This record gives sequence, structure tokens and C-alpha cells, in this order.
Amino acid sequence: MVTSKGQFPRRATQIDQLTKREHSYLTESDVCAFIGEYTARSGPGYSETNQLIFNFKKGMDRRGEPGWEYKLQAIRHVAATLEHVLRKETLDNYTFVPIPPSKVRDDPEYDDRMSRALRQIRPSKPIDMRELIVQTQSSTPSHRSVDRPGPREVRELYRLNRKLISPEPSAIVVVDDVITTGAHFKAAQSLLREQFGEVPVYGLFVARRAIPP
Repeated sequence: MVTSKGQFPRRATQIDQLTKREHSYLTESDVCAFIGEYTARSGPGYSETNQLIFNFKKGMDRRGEPGWEYKLQAIRHVAATLEHVLRKETLDNYTFVPIPPSKVRDDPEYDDRMSRALRQIRPSKPIDMRELIVQTQSSTPSHRSVDRPGPREVRELYRLNRKLISPEPSAIVVVDDVITTGAHFKAAQSLLREQFGEVPVYGLFVARRAIPP
């Protein structure tokens, strides 16, 4: 296990039965993996993972201001790391679905950072990345919310982009920046299984939220 203060790792770690306890909505059958550990309430200077996530999530209202380049660098870093940790067979055969931003597309704060990172993976042979899940109305980002929504509340904000359902995927990887409770993953998983039945749905996260002692 990578310690919080270590460098941002270059491999993925499966969320096992012990770490699932920190992501309350995950079930025993969920297959999810993370790359780094984001330590809550510790600030961007605590670790390389904290710094990366801080820059990756930098708000769109900061565009054009000093430090904006750090967000763009973070997107490139995330793309390169995902390409490194994923096997060629996975990149070739799986469908990658980003968790949608908390804002709708015409909102000034709309931030498609996860989609942008996925598009930068292996540009010579692009992966099958589909924005299958769409946010129907803007909401407060979970990391800024006092009361985090559960899967049911998140699911009510989602709809399937039916223009992108064909061809049917052989396997789906739902990708997000940080997994906290697992509510967004479970909402996405529910919606995708409703459409694609027994197609496996996995989760991959740039980081998992680690609760400090």
C-alpha cells in the first residue's frame, strides 16, 4: 500500500475488503481500483496525490489566472498515468465512461477534466471513451457539500446518452478523479446495468479518499 506522503504511484491497487469500509456504498461484488491516496483535510501540500487532485479540480472560474497551467499539467499527468497503469488489452477492448461533472454543459463552471484526460490517452490509437452519462442539472460538487448525496440522489440527476449506446460494450470502466463514499460510481453502475444488462462495470479512480487517523 502506498503511503499518503509518498510520490504519486504508477500502478493501480484494487480496493479490497479492508479499504471498502471507507467507501460505504461499495458492495462486496464491486471491482474497483485506485492509483493514489488523497488524504482528506490535509491540504495540497500534504502529498503529491493531494497536490495533483487539487490542481486537477481547480475551478473553471480560475481560467486565465496565474496557476491555470497547473490544471492543464494535472490533466496531462492523469492521462499519462492512466495509460501507464492500464494494460494494452484493456485499452483496446474496454469502454471508458467518465463520471460527468457536477455542472451541466452550458454552465460557466462546467469542467470536463475527466473526459479531457481520457481523450489524451494514446492519441495515436484513441480508446473507446464515451460520455454515456449526462448530468441533467447543475449541483454542488460533492467535495464542497455538507451532506453528501447517496446513490439514489445522484442517480436522479443522471440520464443515459442514448446516441452513444451502440455498439454495445464488452466491458465498461467508469472513471472518476476521487472515490469517497462510492455514491457516484454506484449511480453510474446502476444506470449502465439497466441499459447493458450483464456487461461488467468496473471502477477506476485517480485516487481514493483516505481518512487520516
